[in-house]
Amino acid sequence: MVAGKGEILTYWLEGQDPSYKIDRIKPPKQNLPGKKTYVYKDWAWHVKDTVQLAPFFGTGRYVVNLLNALYTLFDAIISNYDVYKVETIGDAYMLVSGLPLRNGNRHAGMIASAAWHLLEGVSSFIVPHKQEEKLKLRIGIHSGSCVAGVVGLTMPRYCLFGDTVNTASRMESNGHALKIHVSPECRQVLEELGGYNLVERGLVAMKGKGEILTYWLEGQDPSYKIDRIKPPKQNL
Repeated sequence: MVAGKGEILTYWLEGQDPSYKIDRIKPPKQNLPGKKTYVYKDWAWHVKDTVQLAPFFGTGRYVVNLLNALYTLFDAIISNYDVYKVETIGDAYMLVSGLPLRNGNRHAGMIASAAWHLLEGVSSFIVPHKQEEKLKLRIGIHSGSCVAGVVGLTMPRYCLFGDTVNTASRMESNGHALKIHVSPECRQVLEELGGYNLVERGLVAMKGKGEILTYWLEGQDPSYKIDRIKPPKQNL
């Protein structure tokens, strides 16, 4: 019996054995580009902490525990919003809204509000070996189209492709600590939604993009904050 892609994905994603024995797995028939891809209006963004670990704390276990505590806080906060956590790579944390399920133009507000909530939440996060200091998040957001889909069969991942993802990363890397850096495309959608305080930053030179007029998100309507799900208490 040959397993279909759906059965194989179920096995890997849910950890469940198929209800029948798989005698052999054959590569699926190749599909032409575009037949099973989806293009959405979305937001992708990165957030990085800029804390410097003391050398005597720079063990793998310490770093893992620190990031686990930080991402547990983040995960609890974002669960209040219509956003999807794409991945974490080291200290980078990437979210998207508007896919896998479309939500009109609400994607812009969901990401902006989640980002603002994260800035508030990290202010109470305690770095164990430097309790007098605070983590400094750097956030960049951008809106645009992208291609998304599950890639591969063994340990499959839901991946995003396209210039929107790259631009979001550029917005983050060209931002400032404790600031939310907004692209002109983001700003346009947020202005349509209303309730967000955006201040012009000016022209910023970005690698591969030239000069772009960008903005800072400096506040939002307090009613946009959702905190039905509370982060767990941090264990020190």
